[in-house]
Amino acid sequence: MAAAAACAASPHPGAADPAACGREPSGSVLVAVEGMQTPRYARSLAGTIVSVRPGTGGQPARITIRLDSTEETVRILYRDPTGEVPLPAGRHFDLEVESIGGYPGASALVASDARGLAFAAASDGAPGRKVLRGGVGGFRIGVLPASCPGRPADRCYEALINRPLEFARGGETAVLMHGDRKTLGDYRIDCFVSQQVVYRKGCADAGLVGMSYRVVRSDLAGAGQR
Repeated sequence: MAAAAACAASPHPGAADPAACGREPSGSVLVAVEGMQTPRYARSLAGTIVSVRPGTGGQPARITIRLDSTEETVRILYRDPTGEVPLPAGRHFDLEVESIGGYPGASALVASDARGLAFAAASDGAPGRKVLRGGVGGFRIGVLPASCPGRPADRCYEALINRPLEFARGGETAVLMHGDRKTLGDYRIDCFVSQQVVYRKGCADAGLVGMSYRVVRSDLAGAGQR
């Protein structure tokens, strides 16, 4: 996704922006551990990034990690609309991976190092609904009331309504609609999806992600760019 130009942290928005209200999401975060077959899992991994193989043709990137505990390697599958993986080879991270199947599913990846939070990315219905229930270290993330009219919807949805996603850290806040990119302190935030979905009856497999984002610390923000 072509994210909007970076901008400073901002207060709550006032009147709805027609362009932001009509904007369609162009993708969401996907995270999985290669080879895991169970529909629901959470894994904690500590190790060194050995390699990052970019995804092509819509396929996820493959992040290979050598584990501290066993010297074995594990491969994480990761995809977001930017096509970037800001976890450089040779760096050591403590990683949390969560994945829950369903319609829609939810997944998350959090990476920390000696400086603290380095990277976090998630897709879910709302902050903390299925994944990252303990939150993201140092951030408070929540949705604000929607002030947009609904976007065009098909037979499975009563309404698709874009809504603001708020990030707060250290007394500052940034409010984003999907397609926005902003900075908050030492972090860059991309909002890929933030929408309220109202379903019609009879469309059990028509689930849509309600929220998807990533947070990247500034020293890693340029890593993994194509």
